[in-house]
Amino acid sequence: MTSSELVGYVQRDHFFAEKRISISKDRVYLAGSWSQNEICTELRPLEGKCNLTLISGQERYQFPVQDISGATATSPIILTIPAHPFNTGDTVVVSSVLGLTGANARWSVTKPDANHISLDGSTGTGTYTASTGKAYHGILAAIDTKLIRKTGTYSGRLHKKTVQEVESDRWQYGTAGSPADEVSKHYVIYENPIVIGVRGIPLETITTEVLYLRKPLPSEKLSATVNPFLPDELDKLLYRGTLLQALELLNLEGTDPALATARTLYEEEKNRQRGIQNSQKYVPREETQSLIW
Repeated sequence: MTSSELVGYVQRDHFFAEKRISISKDRVYLAGSWSQNEICTELRPLEGKCNLTLISGQERYQFPVQDISGATATSPIILTIPAHPFNTGDTVVVSSVLGLTGANARWSVTKPDANHISLDGSTGTGTYTASTGKAYHGILAAIDTKLIRKTGTYSGRLHKKTVQEVESDRWQYGTAGSPADEVSKHYVIYENPIVIGVRGIPLETITTEVLYLRKPLPSEKLSATVNPFLPDELDKLLYRGTLLQALELLNLEGTDPALATARTLYEEEKNRQRGIQNSQKYVPREETQSLIW
């Protein structure tokens, strides 16, 4: 379903038709974005993956949204991002760059220095519009990780532990600054925004692949040019969720029959989809190999 189709379905809904209430496209886009994010967070129907480079001496990895202040019309394109957090091999999503629109995509990057990244394989044409564009590490789309692994020269995977497990086990290896040979190789997830804490840091750079359950990036908010990315089988749920959010934007009373009906229909469809998901689940084989460095 495209964003324009979603707008049409919501605007033609019998509630708006009978009461002759109009709702703008922008409000439908906003309601649809909220709904898509909620569906991803609650049902977790989609997986994603990205590369995350682990650096010697670094235990904590977090990636706030970065403002782009410069871009070159070269091959590859080089972005200016003062004091950026990215490393060579990371997956970075670029959006909202004007003038040099070829930069707007998903890239593996190279870090020439602390203030620049180059977009591997890119070709720059056009003239960059000053102070436009955002850069996001791919991990920002993660709700939770399923796997962090490396193949090639290094092999294996990192074991995930909860914050509670780490805190309860901390007495076994001392403080957070304990030497690497005193700690197990594992990682911890801190949320909102997602942060990965690695214990047992590598002695040299290792690029890992992160498999995660995803949510929308800020650049994926619905608009005339950005469509929902949920699979077709969730179109009905997205429509019902968007309709509910659109009605709530009208500030209807909580007891309004239209609002109550929309909420009931949305919850029914969500529970139906959750039942389908549960019937399709399988228990994966537990891997015991640790990431070797």
